[in-house]
Amino acid sequence: MFKNFFPFFGFFGAKFFLWAGKKSFGFRQAVLAKILAFLPATAIIGAVINSGNVNYWAGALKRVVVVGGGFGGVETALRLRRLSKSVEVILVNDGDCFAFAPAFYETAAGELSEGDVCILISKLLGGKGIVYYHDAVKKIDLKRKFVQTKNVSEIRFDFLAMACGAQASCHGVLGVQKNAFSLKSKEDAERIFEYTNNVLSQKRPHSFVVCGGGLTGVEFAATLKDHIELSCMKFNCSVSGYPVSILQGGKTILPDLPKKAVDFAAKYLLSRGIKIVTGFHIVSVGQKSVTAADGRKIGFDMAVWAGGLRTHDLIVQNGFPFSGAGSGRGLPGGGMLVNNFLQLKGHGFVFGAGDCICVDAPKNPVVKTAQNAVDQAKVVAWNIDALLRGKKLRRYSQARNKFYCALGKNMGMLVDGNRVLTGKKIRQKKERLEEKYVENLRKGLLSKRNIYGG
Repeated sequence: MFKNFFPFFGFFGAKFFLWAGKKSFGFRQAVLAKILAFLPATAIIGAVINSGNVNYWAGALKRVVVVGGGFGGVETALRLRRLSKSVEVILVNDGDCFAFAPAFYETAAGELSEGDVCILISKLLGGKGIVYYHDAVKKIDLKRKFVQTKNVSEIRFDFLAMACGAQASCHGVLGVQKNAFSLKSKEDAERIFEYTNNVLSQKRPHSFVVCGGGLTGVEFAATLKDHIELSCMKFNCSVSGYPVSILQGGKTILPDLPKKAVDFAAKYLLSRGIKIVTGFHIVSVGQKSVTAADGRKIGFDMAVWAGGLRTHDLIVQNGFPFSGAGSGRGLPGGGMLVNNFLQLKGHGFVFGAGDCICVDAPKNPVVKTAQNAVDQAKVVAWNIDALLRGKKLRRYSQARNKFYCALGKNMGMLVDGNRVLTGKKIRQKKERLEEKYVENLRKGLLSKRNIYGG
Protein backbone atom coordinates (compact mmCIF):
# COMPACT_ATOMS: atom_id res chain seq x y z
CA MET A 1 0.00 0.00 0.00
CA PHE A 2 2.95 2.33 0.64
CA LYS A 3 4.10 2.51 -2.98
CA ASN A 4 1.35 5.04 -3.71
CA PHE A 5 3.20 7.55 -1.53
CA PHE A 6 6.53 7.46 -3.44
CA PRO A 7 5.80 10.39 -5.81
CA PHE A 8 5.19 12.61 -2.77
CA PHE A 9 8.29 11.86 -0.79
CA GLY A 10 10.94 10.95 -3.36
CA PHE A 11 13.85 8.70 -2.55
CA PHE A 12 13.86 9.20 1.25
CA GLY A 13 10.14 8.81 1.46
CA ALA A 14 10.36 5.53 -0.41
CA LYS A 15 13.06 4.27 1.93
CA PHE A 16 10.96 5.20 4.96
CA PHE A 17 7.80 3.43 3.80
CA LEU A 18 9.68 0.30 2.70
CA TRP A 19 11.15 0.19 6.22
CA ALA A 20 7.82 0.96 7.93
CA GLY A 21 6.02 -1.61 5.82
CA LYS A 22 7.98 -4.34 7.57
CA LYS A 23 6.80 -3.14 10.99
CA SER A 24 3.55 -3.90 12.79
CA PHE A 25 0.41 -1.90 12.03
CA GLY A 26 0.37 -0.44 15.54
CA PHE A 27 3.97 0.72 15.15
CA ARG A 28 3.13 2.44 11.83
CA GLN A 29 0.16 4.19 13.50
CA ALA A 30 2.36 5.59 16.26
CA VAL A 31 5.09 6.80 13.89
CA LEU A 32 2.65 8.41 11.46
CA ALA A 33 0.75 10.16 14.27
CA LYS A 34 3.99 11.79 15.46
CA ILE A 35 4.90 12.90 11.93
CA LEU A 36 1.46 14.29 11.10
CA ALA A 37 1.43 16.52 14.15
CA PHE A 38 4.33 18.57 12.79
CA LEU A 39 3.38 18.74 9.10
CA PRO A 40 1.30 21.58 7.59
CA ALA A 41 -2.27 20.40 7.23
CA THR A 42 -2.28 20.94 3.45
CA ALA A 43 0.77 18.71 3.01
CA ILE A 44 -0.54 15.68 4.84
CA ILE A 45 -1.13 12.62 2.74
CA GLY A 46 -4.55 11.10 3.42
CA ALA A 47 -3.97 8.78 6.32
CA VAL A 48 -6.48 8.23 9.09
CA ILE A 49 -4.59 7.34 12.25
CA ASN A 50 -5.70 5.15 15.13
CA SER A 51 -8.07 3.16 12.96
CA GLY A 52 -8.31 -0.44 11.89
CA ASN A 53 -9.13 0.82 8.37
CA VAL A 54 -6.49 3.29 7.20
CA ASN A 55 -7.79 5.23 4.23
CA TYR A 56 -4.96 6.25 1.90
CA TRP A 57 -5.87 8.48 -0.99
CA ALA A 58 -4.04 10.73 -3.46
CA GLY A 59 -4.62 14.34 -2.45
CA ALA A 60 -4.33 16.84 0.39
CA LEU A 61 -6.04 15.86 3.62
CA LYS A 62 -7.78 18.63 5.52
CA ARG A 63 -7.22 18.68 9.26
CA VAL A 64 -9.70 19.48 12.01
CA VAL A 65 -8.43 20.06 15.54
CA VAL A 66 -10.98 19.71 18.33
CA VAL A 67 -10.03 21.35 21.64
CA GLY A 68 -11.81 19.72 24.57
CA GLY A 69 -12.93 16.23 25.54
CA GLY A 70 -16.35 16.89 27.03
CA PHE A 71 -19.76 16.45 25.42
CA GLY A 72 -19.17 19.06 22.71
CA GLY A 73 -15.67 17.88 21.83
CA VAL A 74 -16.15 14.12 21.83
CA GLU A 75 -19.46 14.29 19.98
CA THR A 76 -18.00 16.67 17.37
CA ALA A 77 -15.01 14.40 16.72
CA LEU A 78 -17.05 11.19 16.50
CA ARG A 79 -19.77 12.70 14.33
CA LEU A 80 -17.30 14.36 11.98
CA ARG A 81 -15.48 11.06 11.54
CA ARG A 82 -18.79 9.37 10.76
CA LEU A 83 -19.64 12.02 8.15
CA SER A 84 -16.26 11.96 6.41
CA LYS A 85 -13.37 9.52 6.11
CA SER A 86 -11.32 11.97 4.05
CA VAL A 87 -10.51 14.43 6.82
CA GLU A 88 -8.02 14.11 9.66
CA VAL A 89 -9.58 14.61 13.08
CA ILE A 90 -7.37 15.43 16.08
CA LEU A 91 -8.78 15.84 19.59
CA VAL A 92 -6.71 17.52 22.31
CA ASN A 93 -7.74 17.35 25.96
CA ASP A 94 -5.74 17.86 29.14
CA GLY A 95 -7.84 15.45 31.22
CA ASP A 96 -7.61 11.69 31.10
CA CYS A 97 -11.29 11.00 30.64
CA PHE A 98 -14.61 11.99 29.17
CA ALA A 99 -16.51 12.92 32.32
CA PHE A 100 -20.30 12.88 32.59
CA ALA A 101 -20.48 16.35 34.12
CA PRO A 102 -24.23 16.32 34.97
CA ALA A 103 -23.49 13.58 37.50
CA PHE A 104 -20.54 15.22 39.31
CA TYR A 105 -22.82 16.11 42.20
CA GLU A 106 -23.53 12.40 42.71
CA THR A 107 -19.82 11.55 42.82
CA ALA A 108 -19.22 14.37 45.30
CA ALA A 109 -22.02 13.09 47.53
CA GLY A 110 -20.87 9.47 47.31
CA GLU A 111 -23.69 8.16 45.13
CA LEU A 112 -21.49 7.32 42.11
CA SER A 113 -17.88 6.20 41.77
CA GLU A 114 -15.26 7.70 39.46
CA GLY A 115 -15.79 4.80 37.03
CA ASP A 116 -19.47 5.65 36.75
CA VAL A 117 -18.84 9.17 35.43
CA CYS A 118 -15.52 8.70 33.60
CA ILE A 119 -14.66 6.99 30.30
CA LEU A 120 -11.04 6.98 29.17
CA ILE A 121 -10.86 9.07 26.00
CA SER A 122 -8.18 6.79 24.54
CA LYS A 123 -10.65 3.89 24.74
CA LEU A 124 -13.57 6.01 23.59
CA LEU A 125 -11.79 7.17 20.44
CA GLY A 126 -9.54 4.16 19.89
CA GLY A 127 -10.06 2.38 16.57
CA LYS A 128 -12.29 5.17 15.23
CA GLY A 129 -9.82 7.07 13.06
CA ILE A 130 -9.28 9.95 15.48
CA VAL A 131 -5.89 11.13 16.75
CA TYR A 132 -6.00 11.83 20.48
CA TYR A 133 -3.50 13.98 22.37
CA HIS A 134 -3.69 13.79 26.18
CA ASP A 135 -2.12 17.23 26.44
CA ALA A 136 -2.83 20.78 27.58
CA VAL A 137 -3.39 23.52 24.98
CA LYS A 138 -1.24 26.57 25.75
CA LYS A 139 -1.74 28.80 22.70
CA ILE A 140 -4.03 29.11 19.69
CA ASP A 141 -2.90 31.17 16.69
CA LEU A 142 -5.86 31.88 14.40
CA LYS A 143 -3.78 33.85 11.89
CA ARG A 144 -1.24 31.09 11.30
CA LYS A 145 -3.76 28.33 12.09
CA PHE A 146 -1.98 26.26 14.70
CA VAL A 147 -2.47 25.02 18.25
CA GLN A 148 0.45 24.83 20.65
CA THR A 149 0.33 22.36 23.52
CA LYS A 150 2.54 21.66 26.49
CA ASN A 151 4.39 18.96 24.54
CA VAL A 152 3.93 19.89 20.86
CA SER A 153 5.10 23.22 19.44
CA GLU A 154 2.64 23.34 16.53
CA ILE A 155 -0.39 21.31 15.52
CA ARG A 156 -1.63 22.95 12.36
CA PHE A 157 -5.27 22.94 11.32
CA ASP A 158 -7.63 23.89 8.52
CA PHE A 159 -10.64 23.95 10.85
CA LEU A 160 -10.79 24.42 14.60
CA ALA A 161 -13.61 23.25 16.87
CA MET A 162 -13.53 24.82 20.34
CA ALA A 163 -15.22 22.70 23.00
CA CYS A 164 -13.11 23.49 26.06
CA GLY A 165 -16.09 24.17 28.31
CA ALA A 166 -16.32 26.96 30.87
CA GLN A 167 -14.55 27.52 34.16
CA ALA A 168 -15.89 28.04 37.65
CA SER A 169 -16.53 31.69 38.38
CA CYS A 170 -15.79 33.27 41.73
CA HIS A 171 -17.51 36.53 40.67
CA GLY A 172 -14.73 38.45 42.41
CA VAL A 173 -15.71 36.99 45.80
CA LEU A 174 -12.78 37.01 48.21
CA GLY A 175 -11.57 33.74 49.70
CA VAL A 176 -13.42 31.30 47.42
CA GLN A 177 -10.38 29.49 46.05
CA LYS A 178 -8.73 29.30 49.48
CA ASN A 179 -11.68 28.41 51.70
CA ALA A 180 -14.29 26.62 49.55
CA PHE A 181 -14.43 23.44 47.50
CA SER A 182 -15.28 23.85 43.82
CA LEU A 183 -17.60 21.46 41.97
CA LYS A 184 -16.61 21.80 38.31
CA SER A 185 -14.56 18.67 37.58
CA LYS A 186 -14.27 14.99 38.36
CA GLU A 187 -11.30 15.75 40.61
CA ASP A 188 -13.34 18.36 42.51
CA ALA A 189 -16.09 15.81 43.10
CA GLU A 190 -13.61 13.23 44.38
CA ARG A 191 -12.06 15.70 46.84
CA ILE A 192 -15.48 16.63 48.22
CA PHE A 193 -16.44 12.99 48.67
CA GLU A 194 -13.20 12.10 50.46
CA TYR A 195 -13.62 15.02 52.85
CA THR A 196 -17.29 14.39 53.68
CA ASN A 197 -16.78 10.65 54.02
CA ASN A 198 -13.95 11.17 56.52
CA VAL A 199 -16.06 13.60 58.54
CA LEU A 200 -19.04 11.24 58.67
CA SER A 201 -17.05 8.09 59.39
CA GLN A 202 -15.35 9.86 62.31
CA LYS A 203 -18.72 11.12 63.64
CA ARG A 204 -17.51 14.72 63.70
CA PRO A 205 -20.48 17.15 63.71
CA HIS A 206 -20.20 19.38 60.67
CA SER A 207 -22.23 22.14 59.03
CA PHE A 208 -22.27 22.31 55.22
CA VAL A 209 -23.07 25.36 53.10
CA VAL A 210 -23.60 25.24 49.34
CA CYS A 211 -22.86 28.63 47.78
CA GLY A 212 -25.20 28.85 44.81
CA GLY A 213 -28.80 27.80 44.30
CA GLY A 214 -28.68 26.90 40.62
CA LEU A 215 -28.99 23.37 39.25
CA THR A 216 -25.58 22.17 40.43
CA GLY A 217 -26.01 23.59 43.93
CA VAL A 218 -29.53 22.26 44.41
CA GLU A 219 -28.78 18.77 43.09
CA PHE A 220 -25.61 18.51 45.17
CA ALA A 221 -27.29 19.72 48.38
CA ALA A 222 -30.15 17.22 48.00
CA THR A 223 -27.84 14.30 47.24
CA LEU A 224 -25.47 15.29 50.07
CA LYS A 225 -28.46 15.15 52.42
CA ASP A 226 -29.13 11.57 51.25
CA HIS A 227 -25.51 10.64 51.87
CA ILE A 228 -25.56 12.14 55.36
CA GLU A 229 -28.72 10.23 56.31
CA LEU A 230 -27.38 6.90 55.03
CA SER A 231 -24.00 7.45 56.69
CA CYS A 232 -25.60 8.32 60.02
CA MET A 233 -27.56 5.07 59.90
CA LYS A 234 -24.34 3.21 59.17
CA PHE A 235 -22.18 4.96 61.76
CA ASN A 236 -24.94 5.46 64.38
CA CYS A 237 -24.76 9.26 64.54
CA SER A 238 -27.41 12.00 64.57
CA VAL A 239 -28.41 13.69 61.29
CA SER A 240 -29.00 16.92 63.22
CA GLY A 241 -25.24 17.22 63.67
CA TYR A 242 -24.77 17.71 59.91
CA PRO A 243 -27.00 20.58 58.71
CA VAL A 244 -27.02 21.54 55.03
CA SER A 245 -27.79 25.09 53.77
CA ILE A 246 -28.10 26.59 50.30
CA LEU A 247 -27.06 30.25 49.96
CA GLN A 248 -28.53 31.98 46.91
CA GLY A 249 -27.99 35.58 45.80
CA GLY A 250 -31.24 35.81 43.86
CA LYS A 251 -34.81 35.83 45.09
CA THR A 252 -35.31 32.13 44.38
CA ILE A 253 -33.34 28.97 43.80
CA LEU A 254 -33.25 27.49 40.27
CA PRO A 255 -33.54 30.82 38.39
CA ASP A 256 -35.20 30.72 34.95
CA LEU A 257 -37.15 27.54 35.71
CA PRO A 258 -40.96 27.82 35.78
CA LYS A 259 -42.41 29.07 39.08
CA LYS A 260 -44.19 25.76 39.58
CA ALA A 261 -40.86 23.90 39.45
CA VAL A 262 -39.12 26.40 41.74
CA ASP A 263 -41.90 26.30 44.33
CA PHE A 264 -42.00 22.50 44.34
CA ALA A 265 -38.21 22.18 44.68
CA ALA A 266 -38.03 24.71 47.52
CA LYS A 267 -40.87 23.04 49.43
CA TYR A 268 -39.38 19.58 48.98
CA LEU A 269 -35.87 20.62 50.03
CA LEU A 270 -37.23 22.34 53.13
CA SER A 271 -39.18 19.18 54.01
CA ARG A 272 -35.86 17.30 53.87
CA GLY A 273 -34.36 19.67 56.40
CA ILE A 274 -32.26 21.66 53.95
CA LYS A 275 -32.16 25.36 54.80
CA ILE A 276 -32.53 27.84 51.89
CA VAL A 277 -31.26 31.40 52.31
CA THR A 278 -32.14 33.70 49.38
CA GLY A 279 -31.07 37.28 48.77
CA PHE A 280 -27.69 36.39 50.21
CA HIS A 281 -25.17 38.14 47.93
CA ILE A 282 -21.84 36.67 48.98
CA VAL A 283 -18.88 39.08 49.13
CA SER A 284 -16.37 36.88 50.94
CA VAL A 285 -15.76 33.34 52.10
CA GLY A 286 -13.68 33.12 55.25
CA GLN A 287 -12.20 30.10 56.99
CA LYS A 288 -15.36 29.46 58.97
CA SER A 289 -18.05 31.87 57.73
CA VAL A 290 -19.61 33.35 54.60
CA THR A 291 -20.34 37.10 54.53
CA ALA A 292 -23.10 38.77 52.50
CA ALA A 293 -23.16 42.29 51.07
CA ASP A 294 -25.57 43.41 53.79
CA GLY A 295 -23.22 42.24 56.53
CA ARG A 296 -24.96 38.98 57.43
CA LYS A 297 -22.68 36.06 58.28
CA ILE A 298 -23.37 32.34 58.16
CA GLY A 299 -20.92 29.92 59.74
CA PHE A 300 -19.80 26.61 58.25
CA ASP A 301 -17.34 23.77 58.61
CA MET A 302 -17.33 22.99 54.89
CA ALA A 303 -18.30 25.27 51.99
CA VAL A 304 -18.89 24.11 48.41
CA TRP A 305 -18.84 26.75 45.69
CA ALA A 306 -21.48 26.26 43.01
CA GLY A 307 -21.71 29.92 42.10
CA GLY A 308 -21.63 29.82 38.32
CA LEU A 309 -19.39 29.77 35.26
CA ARG A 310 -17.15 32.13 33.32
CA THR A 311 -15.57 32.17 29.86
CA HIS A 312 -12.62 29.78 29.58
CA ASP A 313 -9.12 31.25 29.82
CA LEU A 314 -8.15 29.72 26.44
CA ILE A 315 -10.74 31.93 24.77
CA VAL A 316 -9.95 35.08 26.74
CA GLN A 317 -6.17 34.84 26.61
CA ASN A 318 -5.96 34.02 22.89
CA GLY A 319 -7.94 37.05 21.77
CA PHE A 320 -11.17 35.35 20.69
CA PRO A 321 -14.24 37.61 20.61
CA PHE A 322 -16.24 36.68 23.72
CA SER A 323 -18.99 37.73 26.07
CA GLY A 324 -17.96 38.26 29.67
CA ALA A 325 -21.44 37.67 31.06
CA GLY A 326 -21.71 35.37 34.04
CA SER A 327 -23.55 32.08 33.72
CA GLY A 328 -24.36 28.76 35.32
CA ARG A 329 -25.52 25.27 34.42
CA GLY A 330 -28.95 25.53 32.84
CA LEU A 331 -28.54 29.27 32.23
CA PRO A 332 -27.48 31.44 29.29
CA GLY A 333 -24.30 33.47 29.64
CA GLY A 334 -20.80 34.26 28.41
CA GLY A 335 -18.39 32.51 26.11
CA MET A 336 -16.85 32.66 22.64
CA LEU A 337 -19.16 34.67 20.38
CA VAL A 338 -20.55 32.51 17.58
CA ASN A 339 -23.20 33.06 14.91
CA ASN A 340 -26.18 30.83 14.21
CA PHE A 341 -23.94 28.44 12.26
CA LEU A 342 -21.78 28.17 15.42
CA GLN A 343 -18.85 29.90 13.69
CA LEU A 344 -16.61 32.32 15.56
CA LYS A 345 -17.49 35.82 14.45
CA GLY A 346 -14.99 36.94 11.80
CA HIS A 347 -13.40 33.49 11.50
CA GLY A 348 -15.51 31.09 9.46
CA PHE A 349 -13.06 28.20 9.91
CA VAL A 350 -13.50 28.22 13.72
CA PHE A 351 -16.54 26.58 15.31
CA GLY A 352 -17.66 26.06 18.89
CA ALA A 353 -19.92 23.80 20.94
CA GLY A 354 -20.88 23.44 24.59
CA ASP A 355 -20.37 25.68 27.60
CA CYS A 356 -17.50 27.60 25.96
CA ILE A 357 -19.75 29.43 23.48
CA CYS A 358 -22.26 32.28 23.52
CA VAL A 359 -24.68 31.94 20.61
CA ASP A 360 -26.08 35.05 18.96
CA ALA A 361 -29.75 34.35 19.75
CA PRO A 362 -31.20 37.31 21.71
CA LYS A 363 -34.81 36.13 21.35
CA ASN A 364 -34.07 32.63 22.63
CA PRO A 365 -30.93 32.72 24.83
CA VAL A 366 -29.09 29.41 24.65
CA VAL A 367 -28.61 27.80 28.07
CA LYS A 368 -25.58 25.76 29.07
CA THR A 369 -26.55 22.11 29.36
CA ALA A 370 -25.07 18.80 28.24
CA GLN A 371 -27.98 18.17 25.89
CA ASN A 372 -27.43 21.51 24.15
CA ALA A 373 -23.71 20.71 23.80
CA VAL A 374 -24.61 17.45 22.04
CA ASP A 375 -27.02 19.24 19.68
CA GLN A 376 -24.38 21.88 18.92
CA ALA A 377 -21.78 19.19 18.19
CA LYS A 378 -24.09 17.74 15.55
CA VAL A 379 -24.29 21.13 13.83
CA VAL A 380 -20.53 21.77 14.09
CA ALA A 381 -19.66 18.39 12.55
CA TRP A 382 -22.23 18.86 9.79
CA ASN A 383 -21.05 22.38 8.94
CA ILE A 384 -17.36 21.50 8.80
CA ASP A 385 -18.19 18.61 6.49
CA ALA A 386 -20.47 20.91 4.48
CA LEU A 387 -17.65 23.41 3.93
CA LEU A 388 -15.38 20.59 2.77
CA ARG A 389 -18.00 19.36 0.30
CA GLY A 390 -19.33 22.75 -0.81
CA LYS A 391 -22.74 22.08 0.73
CA LYS A 392 -25.17 24.40 2.49
CA LEU A 393 -24.49 25.12 6.17
CA ARG A 394 -27.02 24.21 8.84
CA ARG A 395 -28.27 26.77 11.38
CA TYR A 396 -28.33 25.90 15.06
CA SER A 397 -31.59 26.43 16.88
CA GLN A 398 -32.00 25.55 20.54
CA ALA A 399 -34.48 22.71 20.86
CA ARG A 400 -37.06 22.65 23.62
CA ASN A 401 -35.21 19.97 25.51
CA LYS A 402 -36.70 18.01 28.32
CA PHE A 403 -35.03 19.25 31.44
CA TYR A 404 -34.44 16.96 34.42
CA CYS A 405 -33.48 17.95 37.96
CA ALA A 406 -32.66 15.47 40.73
CA LEU A 407 -33.72 16.31 44.27
CA GLY A 408 -32.01 13.35 45.89
CA LYS A 409 -32.46 9.61 45.32
CA ASN A 410 -36.22 9.60 45.77
CA MET A 411 -37.38 12.71 43.93
CA GLY A 412 -36.93 14.25 40.53
CA MET A 413 -38.47 16.95 38.35
CA LEU A 414 -39.04 16.96 34.62
CA VAL A 415 -39.51 20.40 33.07
CA ASP A 416 -40.86 20.27 29.52
CA GLY A 417 -41.78 23.80 28.52
CA ASN A 418 -44.34 24.91 31.10
CA ARG A 419 -45.18 21.33 32.02
CA VAL A 420 -43.63 20.10 35.29
CA LEU A 421 -43.73 16.45 36.38
CA THR A 422 -42.37 15.25 39.71
CA GLY A 423 -41.83 12.01 41.59
CA LYS A 424 -39.48 9.12 42.24
CA LYS A 425 -40.16 7.62 38.80
CA ILE A 426 -38.94 10.85 37.19
CA ARG A 427 -35.67 10.54 39.16
CA GLN A 428 -35.31 6.91 38.09
CA LYS A 429 -35.98 7.75 34.45
CA LYS A 430 -33.33 10.49 34.52
CA GLU A 431 -30.83 7.95 35.83
CA ARG A 432 -31.77 5.35 33.17
CA LEU A 433 -31.43 7.85 30.33
CA GLU A 434 -28.02 8.99 31.55
CA GLU A 435 -26.82 5.41 31.97
CA LYS A 436 -28.06 4.57 28.46
CA TYR A 437 -26.24 7.54 26.93
CA VAL A 438 -22.95 6.58 28.62
CA GLU A 439 -23.42 2.90 27.67
CA ASN A 440 -24.01 3.79 24.01
CA LEU A 441 -21.05 6.15 23.97
CA ARG A 442 -18.80 3.40 25.31
CA LYS A 443 -19.94 1.27 22.36
CA GLY A 444 -19.33 4.10 19.89
CA LEU A 445 -23.05 4.56 19.21
CA LEU A 446 -24.30 8.06 18.44
CA SER A 447 -27.98 8.71 18.94
CA LYS A 448 -30.15 10.79 16.64
CA ARG A 449 -31.98 11.98 19.73
CA ASN A 450 -30.61 13.77 22.77
CA ILE A 451 -29.42 12.53 26.16
CA TYR A 452 -32.88 12.93 27.66
CA GLY A 453 -34.81 12.05 24.52
CA GLY A 454 -35.22 15.60 23.15
